[in-house]
Amino acid sequence: MVKKMNIKKNNNFLYRFLKVVQKYPNNAAIIENGINVTTYKELLDNALRIANFLQNKKSDVYIAISIEKSAKYIAAILGCWFAKKAFMPIDKKLPKNRIEYMLKDAKINYIFSDEEFETAINCSRMKNYNTDIINDYPAYIIYSSGSTGEPKGILVSHNGIVNLADSQIEAFKVSHTSRYLFYLSINFDASISDISVSLLSGAALLIENKSALNIAKTLTKLIHTRQITHMDIPPSLLKLINIKEIPDFLKTIVIGGEACDIKTVQRWANKVNLINVYGPTEATVCTSLCKCTSDWNEPIIGLPIKNTEYKIFNNNVETDYGELYIAGIGLAIGYINKNELTKTKFVYINRKRFYKTGDLVQKLPNGQIKFLGRIDRQVKIRGQLVELEEIEKCLNTIPEVTKSCVLKRPINEKGADNLVAFVELNKKINNEQLINNLKNILPNWMIPARIEVLKKIPTTASGKNNIEKLKLYKFKVASVSDKNLTETEQNVINIFKKITGASKVGLQDNFFNIGGTSLDALELIFACNKLNIPISEKMLLNNATPEFIANYPHKTKKAMIKNVTELKKDIKVTNVTMPKNEPKEKNNILITGATGFLGSTLLDALIENTNYTLYCLTRAKSEEDGKNRIFETFKKYNLKNYDSSRIKIIKGDISQDKFGLSDTQYDNLAEKIFKIYHCAAIVNMLYPYEKLKNANLNGTKRILEFSCHKYKKELHYASTLSVFVSTNKNSGTVTENDKLDDIKQIWGGYGQSKFAAEKYLLNTNLDNIYIYRFGLICGNSKNGTMSEKDFLSMFVKGAQELKILPYDKTDTMAIDITPIDYAVKTLLKISQSNTTKRIFHIANNTSLKYNDLIKYLKNEKIVDNILEYKEWEKIIKNRNTSVNEDACIMSLCRMDPSRFSKYRFLDLFQATNIKFDAKNTHEISKIKCPKPNKDLIKKYLIAWGKND
Repeated sequence: MVKKMNIKKNNNFLYRFLKVVQKYPNNAAIIENGINVTTYKELLDNALRIANFLQNKKSDVYIAISIEKSAKYIAAILGCWFAKKAFMPIDKKLPKNRIEYMLKDAKINYIFSDEEFETAINCSRMKNYNTDIINDYPAYIIYSSGSTGEPKGILVSHNGIVNLADSQIEAFKVSHTSRYLFYLSINFDASISDISVSLLSGAALLIENKSALNIAKTLTKLIHTRQITHMDIPPSLLKLINIKEIPDFLKTIVIGGEACDIKTVQRWANKVNLINVYGPTEATVCTSLCKCTSDWNEPIIGLPIKNTEYKIFNNNVETDYGELYIAGIGLAIGYINKNELTKTKFVYINRKRFYKTGDLVQKLPNGQIKFLGRIDRQVKIRGQLVELEEIEKCLNTIPEVTKSCVLKRPINEKGADNLVAFVELNKKINNEQLINNLKNILPNWMIPARIEVLKKIPTTASGKNNIEKLKLYKFKVASVSDKNLTETEQNVINIFKKITGASKVGLQDNFFNIGGTSLDALELIFACNKLNIPISEKMLLNNATPEFIANYPHKTKKAMIKNVTELKKDIKVTNVTMPKNEPKEKNNILITGATGFLGSTLLDALIENTNYTLYCLTRAKSEEDGKNRIFETFKKYNLKNYDSSRIKIIKGDISQDKFGLSDTQYDNLAEKIFKIYHCAAIVNMLYPYEKLKNANLNGTKRILEFSCHKYKKELHYASTLSVFVSTNKNSGTVTENDKLDDIKQIWGGYGQSKFAAEKYLLNTNLDNIYIYRFGLICGNSKNGTMSEKDFLSMFVKGAQELKILPYDKTDTMAIDITPIDYAVKTLLKISQSNTTKRIFHIANNTSLKYNDLIKYLKNEKIVDNILEYKEWEKIIKNRNTSVNEDACIMSLCRMDPSRFSKYRFLDLFQATNIKFDAKNTHEISKIKCPKPNKDLIKKYLIAWGKND
């Protein structure tokens, strides 16, 4: 028996732990890799030696623990608590810069490491230990992982730890005979749950090598050999485990942190005590839980644990559907050294402190809480104006090129238009070298899809390039080679032929060189996936040949996803300073993207509603050429207020330093302009971040630099709500005050490039920047006129060809329809208001339910039948689909989790389960957005009919 301890009755972790040690001194507390055993008595002994050692660190309230998950690590935690210190885990595998940031941000000067541990356990035990620790005292700091490279530290007190453990011990049915697998990483607060539940029940906590945990087969073997009775694992791993191979002594499985597949829950609920837990880091790990049953069919987070209260608010009104607020003894102290953020997220309601979770939930009639998600996208090529003469000029600077001619034309008789370059050479050079030379000069969208080497470029009688003859030129295809084609190679070649219209396709033919476009690439991805060839959009841009696609090691494929930490360098601000002087003249405005849908509509509104002189930065040959292009854009979009006398063309390019202007031109322009509307961007959902970075991110940086040059200028930046819906924060309510600090992962190159651009602007903290996050911009609500690249239009055209659509069983799928005229009027009103607010959400405050949309389409005879999803999927599975049909199918990826993981960057219904707070916008503009009803959809349908 352990001799009588000096235990003061105080229901905190240390008091309860000492009681367990008294009762089970020789029980195994920690078992490492099935061999190394630390008893409760030994664990206490080590903890008290560490506590005595740490007492000498009197000035350090917070201690960083840099020890891998082990008995040492747990002893270090207990040592900190006995010494009245809070700890912060430091995973050695974290990037060095992240660790340095955490230490600096938390103002921690001391790290308790393996070396320190060896010194500490040779000290004498703390003698006058007791458990009179105040429950409000800090217990630990956990940093939320991977938000922006600058994560926030959550400071949690001792208050809720025992409350948490008691609730979970009861629900998990843990006892002193249990063997609890410590699966979770020390980086996450849920590891506190594993430790607390085990140590306060007298159970054995099992720690294993990470390599044995992440593969279902090895984990299954481990359960058998270690006789594991309890484990807390990710739902994604549970789904992979063969239930038939699990022994009966595994009693309880805890899942949480992510939604679990319903079929997986139902399958396991009859086998084990399956507990689903929920709770934010800001509220001591877990605030509610529920036992899953075989009829579990929706993501229930259960009822609050004791001493915890839930409230649901929607627009500050308590309701059964909205954002979840949590109160109770488990609430964190706040964000360490971030008082303003703490005040924002931890609020008082009727003198009671609540944490605003940002989680969207619904209270069901039986009182259970359903989790819905978090609250929290010249010639014209792929949406960009391209100067053919500029490409020719760049080609002609390559020493081996003596002459060139570039045009927009199909590469085969049935294909879509593309950029094609014809060149004469004085010396042999391969196409790859030519392309690489151009990549050093031109943006990606100006790189020709095909470069054809001719002995002599045909000319007219006057000696000019014979464009008409070059338009009829027939391109050769690569040799199919003499070897026998594999079945997969032949299948891919057939897909290439079908999509591009090429009569011949060789193994080495690049998809884009034979007529494939970025829209065609969607069809290619989908068609290959049907053949179990899971190609990705990024892979296509690297090597889009049948040989490469057919023989690619597909098992290594990764989704088009980036962690925000990967963008850290790109969003770091350097050398941006704001001059104090205001411009003397305030009647000149600069607009970028004036030939795009948003930019031209804004230009039209500025002409009608202001007296400003409007400088348009365009890639034009001359001022006359630039004006002609803008005039053609106005005609295309039915804009009525074109006034050439008010428009000044600046021949420049945002992708170049100083827009490609001379120093004098740049200075003169900077002295004239007082306000900038930056609308230019490449919108291409298939391009990876690297292809979009120069235009969408670097172009924004150059615009910002211009806004700070000579005089201080207002910068009004057109962002997108894709900075939320294309990220991990794609549900719940996202506020206009959100500065993207909680974003961890971003899907798709477009979302990544726009996020990086906005985050860069936010990081400058300059007061001349106004950010407008637009929803899905659609056609004009008055006449239905829309962009030629309208995503909703593509969906409807695909539906019209398919003639069938599935209905949404959940009735939650929704689309945000933001008419262009409302978006521009609101932008213009806010930008002229002298507001001190800086971020605005311009989106429809009423989403259109997918089920309502398809009902309208059926009423208008666009589709014939609406089916159950599985029935619909069976029909389309073996159908030879068109580009429009594929676009429609992939835009519905949300209906199928397996498709969603691949195509979520193409998800049209990203407004599902997310609300966009627009208080700033509504307070200033007072403009109502047209409701997305059947009348609006009918206008769009009429416009689509005209476009056809």
